[in-house]
Amino acid sequence: MSFRYRRLSSLQPLIYIQNSKISYKSEVKFLGIYIMENLNWRSHVKFLGSTLSKTYYMLRALKQTVSTYILWNIYFAQFQSKMRYGIVLWGRSKECMKILNIQEKVIRMMSGLKIGESCKQKFKELGILTVTSLYVLEVLCYIRKYSGNISENSAIHGHNTRRTTDLHIQSCRTASFQKSVINTGIKLFNHLPSELKQLHDFKKFRNKLKLLLLNKPLYTLNEYFEISLDK
Repeated sequence: MSFRYRRLSSLQPLIYIQNSKISYKSEVKFLGIYIMENLNWRSHVKFLGSTLSKTYYMLRALKQTVSTYILWNIYFAQFQSKMRYGIVLWGRSKECMKILNIQEKVIRMMSGLKIGESCKQKFKELGILTVTSLYVLEVLCYIRKYSGNISENSAIHGHNTRRTTDLHIQSCRTASFQKSVINTGIKLFNHLPSELKQLHDFKKFRNKLKLLLLNKPLYTLNEYFEISLDK
Protein backbone atom coordinates (compact mmCIF):
# COMPACT_ATOMS: atom_id res chain seq x y z
CA MET A 1 0.00 0.00 0.00
CA SER A 2 1.17 3.51 -0.82
CA PHE A 3 -0.54 6.21 1.22
CA ARG A 4 -1.67 9.35 -0.55
CA TYR A 5 -3.47 12.55 0.36
CA ARG A 6 -6.81 13.17 -1.33
CA ARG A 7 -6.59 12.54 -5.08
CA LEU A 8 -2.95 13.31 -5.49
CA SER A 9 -1.01 10.51 -7.13
CA SER A 10 1.41 8.66 -4.88
CA LEU A 11 4.83 7.29 -5.58
CA GLN A 12 4.60 3.56 -6.27
CA PRO A 13 8.05 2.11 -6.90
CA LEU A 14 8.22 -1.41 -8.28
CA ILE A 15 8.92 -3.94 -5.55
CA TYR A 16 10.02 -7.52 -6.17
CA ILE A 17 10.56 -10.39 -3.75
CA GLN A 18 12.29 -13.43 -5.22
CA ASN A 19 11.49 -12.18 -8.74
CA SER A 20 7.78 -11.87 -7.89
CA LYS A 21 6.24 -8.42 -8.30
CA ILE A 22 4.37 -7.15 -5.25
CA SER A 23 1.12 -5.47 -6.24
CA TYR A 24 -0.29 -2.42 -4.50
CA LYS A 25 -3.68 -2.48 -2.76
CA SER A 26 -6.08 0.39 -2.14
CA GLU A 27 -7.02 -1.01 1.27
CA VAL A 28 -5.75 -3.60 3.71
CA LYS A 29 -7.06 -5.22 6.89
CA PHE A 30 -4.57 -4.87 9.73
CA LEU A 31 -5.34 -6.13 13.25
CA GLY A 32 -9.06 -6.14 12.45
CA ILE A 33 -9.16 -2.59 11.08
CA TYR A 34 -9.53 -1.70 7.40
CA ILE A 35 -7.00 0.95 6.37
CA MET A 36 -7.39 2.73 3.02
CA GLU A 37 -4.59 4.32 1.02
CA ASN A 38 -6.17 7.78 1.42
CA LEU A 39 -6.60 7.25 5.19
CA ASN A 40 -10.38 7.26 4.83
CA TRP A 41 -12.35 5.01 7.20
CA ARG A 42 -15.28 4.33 4.87
CA SER A 43 -14.37 0.65 4.33
CA HIS A 44 -13.92 -0.05 8.03
CA VAL A 45 -17.19 1.62 9.03
CA LYS A 46 -18.97 -0.34 6.29
CA PHE A 47 -17.48 -3.59 7.61
CA LEU A 48 -18.30 -2.66 11.21
CA GLY A 49 -21.86 -1.68 10.27
CA SER A 50 -22.41 -5.09 8.69
CA THR A 51 -21.02 -6.83 11.79
CA LEU A 52 -23.14 -4.76 14.19
CA SER A 53 -26.28 -5.32 12.10
CA LYS A 54 -25.85 -9.07 12.54
CA THR A 55 -25.43 -8.53 16.28
CA TYR A 56 -28.64 -6.48 16.31
CA TYR A 57 -30.62 -9.32 14.75
CA MET A 58 -29.11 -11.73 17.27
CA LEU A 59 -30.19 -9.46 20.14
CA ARG A 60 -33.67 -9.09 18.66
CA ALA A 61 -34.06 -12.87 18.49
CA LEU A 62 -32.88 -13.26 22.08
CA LYS A 63 -35.25 -10.60 23.41
CA GLN A 64 -38.12 -13.12 23.40
CA THR A 65 -36.25 -15.63 25.55
CA VAL A 66 -34.02 -13.70 27.98
CA SER A 67 -34.52 -10.90 30.51
CA THR A 68 -33.68 -7.26 29.79
CA TYR A 69 -30.75 -7.50 32.20
CA ILE A 70 -29.22 -10.42 30.30
CA LEU A 71 -29.88 -8.66 27.00
CA TRP A 72 -28.13 -5.58 28.42
CA ASN A 73 -25.08 -7.68 29.33
CA ILE A 74 -25.01 -9.31 25.89
CA TYR A 75 -25.12 -5.83 24.34
CA PHE A 76 -21.89 -4.85 26.09
CA ALA A 77 -20.21 -8.17 25.35
CA GLN A 78 -21.19 -8.49 21.69
CA PHE A 79 -22.10 -4.99 20.44
CA GLN A 80 -20.20 -2.33 22.35
CA SER A 81 -16.97 -4.34 22.48
CA LYS A 82 -16.90 -4.47 18.66
CA MET A 83 -17.94 -0.82 18.34
CA ARG A 84 -15.25 0.32 20.77
CA TYR A 85 -12.37 -1.42 19.01
CA GLY A 86 -10.14 1.14 17.27
CA ILE A 87 -12.74 3.89 17.76
CA VAL A 88 -10.08 6.55 18.42
CA LEU A 89 -9.04 6.09 14.78
CA TRP A 90 -12.37 6.01 12.93
CA GLY A 91 -14.73 7.61 15.46
CA ARG A 92 -14.66 11.07 13.90
CA SER A 93 -15.41 9.98 10.33
CA LYS A 94 -18.63 11.28 8.80
CA GLU A 95 -19.72 7.69 8.11
CA CYS A 96 -19.97 7.21 11.89
CA MET A 97 -23.63 8.26 11.78
CA LYS A 98 -24.39 4.87 10.19
CA ILE A 99 -23.12 3.20 13.35
CA LEU A 100 -25.27 5.50 15.49
CA ASN A 101 -28.34 4.57 13.43
CA ILE A 102 -27.72 0.86 14.10
CA GLN A 103 -27.15 1.62 17.77
CA GLU A 104 -30.49 3.46 17.93
CA LYS A 105 -32.22 0.41 16.43
CA VAL A 106 -30.79 -1.69 19.24
CA ILE A 107 -31.90 0.80 21.92
CA ARG A 108 -35.43 1.00 20.46
CA MET A 109 -35.65 -2.78 20.34
CA MET A 110 -34.46 -3.18 23.94
CA SER A 111 -36.73 -0.40 25.23
CA GLY A 112 -39.81 -1.07 23.12
CA LEU A 113 -39.69 2.35 21.43
CA LYS A 114 -41.33 2.95 18.08
CA ILE A 115 -39.45 4.01 14.94
CA GLY A 116 -38.87 7.75 15.02
CA GLU A 117 -39.05 8.10 18.82
CA SER A 118 -36.06 9.76 20.48
CA CYS A 119 -33.59 7.40 22.14
CA LYS A 120 -31.58 9.93 24.13
CA GLN A 121 -33.41 9.38 27.41
CA LYS A 122 -33.18 5.61 26.98
CA PHE A 123 -29.41 5.83 26.50
CA LYS A 124 -29.29 7.48 29.93
CA GLU A 125 -31.68 5.01 31.55
CA LEU A 126 -29.85 1.97 30.19
CA GLY A 127 -26.42 3.38 31.05
CA ILE A 128 -25.22 3.04 27.46
CA LEU A 129 -22.91 5.51 25.71
CA THR A 130 -23.69 6.60 22.17
CA VAL A 131 -20.95 5.89 19.64
CA THR A 132 -20.05 9.61 19.72
CA SER A 133 -19.86 9.64 23.53
CA LEU A 134 -17.75 6.49 23.46
CA TYR A 135 -15.37 8.16 20.99
CA VAL A 136 -15.08 11.22 23.25
CA LEU A 137 -14.44 8.99 26.28
CA GLU A 138 -11.68 6.96 24.61
CA VAL A 139 -9.95 9.98 23.05
CA LEU A 140 -9.99 11.95 26.31
CA CYS A 141 -8.63 8.95 28.24
CA TYR A 142 -5.84 8.72 25.66
CA ILE A 143 -5.03 12.41 26.13
CA ARG A 144 -5.19 12.12 29.95
CA LYS A 145 -2.75 9.21 29.86
CA TYR A 146 -0.22 11.06 27.67
CA SER A 147 -0.93 14.68 28.61
CA GLY A 148 2.52 14.90 30.20
CA ASN A 149 3.97 14.93 26.67
CA ILE A 150 1.74 17.82 25.53
CA SER A 151 2.68 21.43 26.31
CA GLU A 152 0.34 23.84 28.06
CA ASN A 153 -0.26 27.36 26.78
CA SER A 154 1.81 28.69 29.68
CA ALA A 155 4.87 26.97 28.20
CA ILE A 156 4.31 28.65 24.81
CA HIS A 157 3.71 32.24 25.94
CA GLY A 158 3.92 34.21 29.16
CA HIS A 159 0.49 35.87 29.00
CA ASN A 160 -1.64 35.20 32.08
CA THR A 161 -4.98 34.43 30.45
CA ARG A 162 -7.88 32.20 31.51
CA ARG A 163 -6.63 29.62 28.99
CA THR A 164 -3.06 29.61 30.23
CA THR A 165 -3.34 26.13 31.77
CA ASP A 166 -5.09 24.63 28.72
CA LEU A 167 -3.21 22.21 26.51
CA HIS A 168 -1.66 23.97 23.53
CA ILE A 169 -3.38 23.37 20.20
CA GLN A 170 -0.84 22.96 17.43
CA SER A 171 -1.31 24.82 14.15
CA CYS A 172 -2.80 22.62 11.42
CA ARG A 173 -2.14 22.84 7.70
CA THR A 174 -4.24 19.87 6.60
CA ALA A 175 -7.74 18.60 7.34
CA SER A 176 -6.28 15.21 8.24
CA PHE A 177 -4.21 16.70 11.05
CA GLN A 178 -7.16 18.80 12.26
CA LYS A 179 -9.13 15.57 12.72
CA SER A 180 -6.24 13.63 14.24
CA VAL A 181 -6.54 11.99 17.65
CA ILE A 182 -4.06 14.39 19.24
CA ASN A 183 -5.55 17.62 17.85
CA THR A 184 -9.16 16.56 18.48
CA GLY A 185 -8.27 15.24 21.92
CA ILE A 186 -6.65 18.51 22.99
CA LYS A 187 -9.76 20.48 21.98
CA LEU A 188 -12.00 18.02 23.83
CA PHE A 189 -9.76 18.13 26.91
CA ASN A 190 -9.72 21.94 27.04
CA HIS A 191 -13.53 21.95 27.12
CA LEU A 192 -13.66 19.76 30.24
CA PRO A 193 -14.65 21.19 33.63
CA SER A 194 -11.64 22.33 35.68
CA GLU A 195 -12.28 19.58 38.23
CA LEU A 196 -11.72 16.88 35.61
CA LYS A 197 -8.74 18.62 34.00
CA GLN A 198 -6.96 18.62 37.35
CA LEU A 199 -7.78 14.99 38.13
CA HIS A 200 -4.61 13.00 37.43
CA ASP A 201 -5.74 9.65 38.81
CA PHE A 202 -6.56 7.83 35.56
CA LYS A 203 -9.17 5.46 36.97
CA LYS A 204 -11.06 8.25 38.76
CA PHE A 205 -10.78 10.45 35.66
CA ARG A 206 -12.30 7.76 33.42
CA ASN A 207 -15.10 6.93 35.85
CA LYS A 208 -16.14 10.57 36.39
CA LEU A 209 -15.92 11.35 32.69
CA LYS A 210 -18.03 8.31 31.84
CA LEU A 211 -20.73 9.38 34.32
CA LEU A 212 -20.73 12.87 32.82
CA LEU A 213 -21.13 11.49 29.27
CA LEU A 214 -23.84 9.04 30.32
CA ASN A 215 -25.83 11.96 31.69
CA LYS A 216 -25.43 13.96 28.46
CA PRO A 217 -25.77 11.57 25.46
CA LEU A 218 -24.03 12.95 22.37
CA TYR A 219 -25.16 12.39 18.79
CA THR A 220 -22.56 14.67 17.20
CA LEU A 221 -19.18 16.01 18.24
CA ASN A 222 -20.48 19.58 17.95
CA GLU A 223 -22.95 18.87 20.78
CA TYR A 224 -20.01 18.28 23.10
CA PHE A 225 -18.72 21.81 22.58
CA GLU A 226 -22.20 23.37 22.73
CA ILE A 227 -23.32 21.94 26.08
CA SER A 228 -22.12 22.97 29.52
CA LEU A 229 -20.27 20.11 31.17
CA ASP A 230 -20.09 21.82 34.57
CA LYS A 231 -23.73 21.07 35.39
